[in-house]
Amino acid sequence: MLKAEIVNPFLKAALSFLEEHLNMEVTRGQLRLDSSKCTSGEINVAIGVTGDAEGTVLYSMSERTAKSIASVLIGEPVPVFNALAESAIAEMGNIITGRAAFGLEEEGFRCRLSPPAIIAGRG
Repeated sequence: MLKAEIVNPFLKAALSFLEEHLNMEVTRGQLRLDSSKCTSGEINVAIGVTGDAEGTVLYSMSERTAKSIASVLIGEPVPVFNALAESAIAEMGNIITGRAAFGLEEEGFRCRLSPPAIIAGRG
């Protein structure tokens, strides 16, 4: 079972990123632990975490959502999910996870992060 001191830094980092960079008002919904081996979205950012807290962080979204987020981050429309959009979404995952790593450090969990990898496609 995931502990609050591990999950909360990720929630805080994601909410602050979305509010700051996308100018969105965000509210946290119900949390759930998903043990599925399949992703729910077409665009996924995977970042490995090693150290006191180990695992893979996965940010999963629809292609439509990924294009919308990339459009805001890039500052121009993204009609097709291309290499530039991929880079923007990967960097979003990197920023959120990096901020969460600082939060983990504050909770006493030292960790290292892998570079983000984009995985396109459901499953």
